[in-house]
Amino acid sequence: MENIEILGDELFLQKAYDIVLDAKKTICISSFKFERSSKPQAQNLNRFLDLLIEKASSGVKIQVLCQYSTQRKGTPSTNYRVLREFLNAGIEAKYFINRVCHSKIIVVDDLLLIVGSHNISVMSVSQNYELSIFVENFSIASRVSSSFRSLFKVAKRIR
Repeated sequence: MENIEILGDELFLQKAYDIVLDAKKTICISSFKFERSSKPQAQNLNRFLDLLIEKASSGVKIQVLCQYSTQRKGTPSTNYRVLREFLNAGIEAKYFINRVCHSKIIVVDDLLLIVGSHNISVMSVSQNYELSIFVENFSIASRVSSSFRSLFKVAKRIR
């Protein structure tokens, strides 16, 4: 089965939530920025982050690549708080040394893929013009997942 959808701002977060909710085995996620906020427009974003933590606690293997620096240079401050939550929930998080992690992807069970410009942040889901694409296709999603895992192997673990 193949399904492709264009995800404008109003559709991205709901589709991301739906595919993560359906995850049975693995979730690979890459974003420059991860953010949790008390702002009213962050309600669904926080719900998405909570779902990732819930999925990890239910046994789904979750791997995260993100922007991070031990010197805090060029890294959104929100990443440190969210990544601490992820690590406490058993989610593996890694970063690149001397490279910026700027890709924005979510791959679920090597079948469902979202790729585009949306960060996991308030601005990306409420104020910026962003565009992502959802693809339900094993051949495409598994190739993106394979590329992600190759990068994940050489990335540095966040402690």
